[in-house]
Amino acid sequence: AYASVINTDGTLNVDKTAISTTVAAASNTFTTIKSAFNTTYDRIAFFFTVSGIGVYTVSRVSTTLASYAANTAVATDSTAWIGNIAHNSFTGDYQVVYTRNSGGVYYATAKTLNADGVTLANTVDVASHASGLEHVQNSYDATNAIFPVTWRDLSGAPYNIKAVRTVGASNAVNGSIMTVRLDNLTSDVGYPHIFYDSTLGKYVIYFLFGADQ
Repeated sequence: AYASVINTDGTLNVDKTAISTTVAAASNTFTTIKSAFNTTYDRIAFFFTVSGIGVYTVSRVSTTLASYAANTAVATDSTAWIGNIAHNSFTGDYQVVYTRNSGGVYYATAKTLNADGVTLANTVDVASHASGLEHVQNSYDATNAIFPVTWRDLSGAPYNIKAVRTVGASNAVNGSIMTVRLDNLTSDVGYPHIFYDSTLGKYVIYFLFGADQ
């Protein structure tokens, strides 16, 4: 996996730089790369999925992409799949979320990644369902010290979006899981993303609908 740094005027600052070391055979491909900028320590943490192997993070110095922390195995379960990473601007840590399957039950799982880019803590299954869930995403609400987490729920037809608030310091679920009510829902929705609008004091969720996916 590679990254570059681009100046605000569009010129190249740091050329293509390998940001992760090899973690698997050539047949195990990188499927997603997400990133979170750590404003506390001027670093970037990258989150990526390797098919059939698990999910990992790697940390780099934001201005140069120099290595800060090597690959950290968040989950080496072959069912661990696409998720996201978000930065806690209060503590400097991150929350990593991903989906996994255990015993035929699907989980949306959250872990805290320390600002050092290595230490993991606070593993919490924030949602589970036997029928399946996927496309888990998160962001950080600095006003309330909350990570809102959202995902696509596969338990009904058409598929819908659900969300829950988790405590920034511990990943503990804060309140009930909410179904995002969508008027005139006639087709599946997917790939939800969520962020906190501090001006409005509300969460905004955007997603793909029907054939747009």
